[in-house]
Amino acid sequence: MNRPRRHMAPPSAAARVLDHRPALLATLALTLAAIAALLLALPAHATGRISAQDLSVLPVSYTLSDSKVVLYNLAGVATLEPTSGTQVIVEVARGGADAGKLKVVTGNAEGRSSLAVIYPGTRIVYPQMGRGSNTQSRVRDDGTFGGRNTGKWSNGHSIKISGSGGGTEAHADLTLRIPKGADVVLRLAAGDVHVTNVDSKLMIDTGSGAVTSTGTRGSLSIDTGSGSVRVGDVEGPLSIDIGSGSVNVQQQRGGAVLIDTGSGSVSATNLDVPTPSIDTGSGDVDVSEVSSPHLHIDTGSGSVSVSLESVIDDMDIDSGSGRVDVEVPRETGAMLSLETGSGSIDADAALTSVHRDHGELHAQMGNGRGRIVIETGAGGIRFAAH
Repeated sequence: MNRPRRHMAPPSAAARVLDHRPALLATLALTLAAIAALLLALPAHATGRISAQDLSVLPVSYTLSDSKVVLYNLAGVATLEPTSGTQVIVEVARGGADAGKLKVVTGNAEGRSSLAVIYPGTRIVYPQMGRGSNTQSRVRDDGTFGGRNTGKWSNGHSIKISGSGGGTEAHADLTLRIPKGADVVLRLAAGDVHVTNVDSKLMIDTGSGAVTSTGTRGSLSIDTGSGSVRVGDVEGPLSIDIGSGSVNVQQQRGGAVLIDTGSGSVSATNLDVPTPSIDTGSGDVDVSEVSSPHLHIDTGSGSVSVSLESVIDDMDIDSGSGRVDVEVPRETGAMLSLETGSGSIDADAALTSVHRDHGELHAQMGNGRGRIVIETGAGGIRFAAH
């Protein structure tokens, strides 16, 4: 007896899901476990003293409890900016093929709360330096370097940082958020530094890299082995010491300025300071819109150009070789002494008691109360009143 065949309806989507429920649940459990493991691997916001730990792929923030801090990093960009808070916060972002090998540690160094990035090995590759560029530094096991030149501060092993070649390819970019009134020292072996609108005492010590700063309030000290320095809108004392590279300063007031370079041009504009002093081994010096009672310029070789906005009590310019051009207000009163080893002397000012000799001019301008001395080994001198 033939029975009619029974037609079965295909299983619904819901039924199909229920049939695969054990596999789906297993996959979901594995996914949640992986996410949990990743979250646990990410370091939390760190405060106080911590032991060395691997940096995560994402930036990690550290809060330093003291208002006096020092930071150490061998390679990377450093960005300094203000914060409305009361503590220094440092954000560390690693980079490079070997970034996972970097470690960070906080503690105390140089009598300050400290943070140091620790690099393995003795050779670091930082491609941002460019091929053929390199610098060396002596680094202690705790990641600190520089500072005092005696005792434990002179210890450490030598590390070479290059733009190419073999070694640990890694760097750490730092972002410092600095409260008003803090006292911050940054030690960076290779990399650029950018400072914006910070109201605190800053000391920036770099081996190689450009430094730019604008809108600072408080003492600013920059010491770099090689690289350009550009500073604008400074209120407070300014000190720049550079081995090689150009210096540009615009709009500084309210404190002494000291610029010392081994080689490189110096340009300074709109200075309203008590005692600007510029000393360079070789390079042109151009100073304009200066309001100061004292001015000192010493260059081994290079031309010098000076334009004053206010009368001066004491000005001393010495160039080993190079032309010197000086303009002062007509109201200036000073005893004038101009001397050149070879070159002409031109004076366009109301002078009295003029005495000329070969390569020399001595005279009085106005009441003669101040002192202006200009000397160059080789090059002409032009002195004018405006």
